[in-house]
Amino acid sequence: MRLHAALFFTGFVCALPLQARAAILFSDTFDSETVATIAGRSPSGENLLGVQWQTFGLSSLVVRTTTASTVSTTYNADAFIDIQGRDSGIKNLTISADLKLASMDTSGGVTQGIGLGFYQTARSQGQDPKVHFRGFVLNASGTLSLISVTSGGSATTYATAAWSNPSAFDTSSFYTLTYTINTTTGGVANVSLGGIDLTSAFSSVTGVFTNDLIKYAAFYGKSATAQTGYLDNFSLSTSAIPEPGTSAFIGGIGAALACIFMRRLR
Repeated sequence: MRLHAALFFTGFVCALPLQARAAILFSDTFDSETVATIAGRSPSGENLLGVQWQTFGLSSLVVRTTTASTVSTTYNADAFIDIQGRDSGIKNLTISADLKLASMDTSGGVTQGIGLGFYQTARSQGQDPKVHFRGFVLNASGTLSLISVTSGGSATTYATAAWSNPSAFDTSSFYTLTYTINTTTGGVANVSLGGIDLTSAFSSVTGVFTNDLIKYAAFYGKSATAQTGYLDNFSLSTSAIPEPGTSAFIGGIGAALACIFMRRLR
């Protein structure tokens, strides 16, 4: 009986730090019955960061809400939130949104479509939404590309994944894109589009999402013609994964307690 208790207690102690607790930092379902810019908008869901949306684009373009409780990305605009106020101990961030390409023309290159990811620097009106972006871009054929873009607009493509669902990609439907970044390695995991796991296509990529490169969480729309896409249910969350040193320390405590119990049994 004592042996069973010792083993149970030791296992319990060792397991404690491995229980990750997820927290939603920011979420917005864009509940709205009017068409209006999202500049200065507070989210309809969680806002642990205490921030508001900002939006800019080429010419006078901005991201706007729709009467269908979504947002219109337009064809050359972005929207973003400042995430620099998050806890410095956060190493893993999961970003997610529902994307609909609609009639967007994405024939002009890898940066065209709807992008979901991060910006390294703040934005300004008149700036191309692709500049300083790093993250995933979904185009009208269902191809998902992981890219980063320089200040001069040059894009680097790290990896791509073609649409793999047996059903044809439907530009009139929303597809949920979600992925998790590690701000220490700059890598990406848990990549999913429309419920299809695409992680293997991007698992070897590192150095893209380190802390100094992801100061703003964002999305953008970019089309070769004046056509808009749509986005809904934006979310940024984290899970408190323990550092290796912490796990080792607690594991050591568990082992020591086990030894004490075993000695008493002799």
